[in-house]
Amino acid sequence: MIYPTPNEIISPPLKHRKEVITAMEDWKPCWLAVRKGTDEEKIECIRQLVEALALLYETQIYLRHEPEENSHYDQETTTIVLDKPSIISALHELAHHLFGPNEKKACRWSVQLFQKTFPRAFAQLEWQGHLLVKKESN
Repeated sequence: MIYPTPNEIISPPLKHRKEVITAMEDWKPCWLAVRKGTDEEKIECIRQLVEALALLYETQIYLRHEPEENSHYDQETTTIVLDKPSIISALHELAHHLFGPNEKKACRWSVQLFQKTFPRAFAQLEWQGHLLVKKESN
């Protein structure tokens, strides 16, 4: 698979639906309450986000936590599988559900949505290929 470059992901800016941004903002207190909690608490919170966004797009999707698998979207069962709690990964796999297999579109939609709604957290990430990971502290 050919992944987009960080520059292709970030620019040009993507316009997200206003109600999607609002849903993300409304959901943030859930994440702030569990971000230092257990993986199960984080997954449940992410599930709430995914379900809220899917509702805006008038679709239904499921979410499973499978630590032994790589995160992915299973089109046959309309299920997001997450190996670990990750907002960006959940948004990315949701984008595949909403918009299809286009990797560039899924990356752009998920990363830019995260950047708009979590700007401070985004600033603490760095690119490793097409992935964003927390910067190593020195």
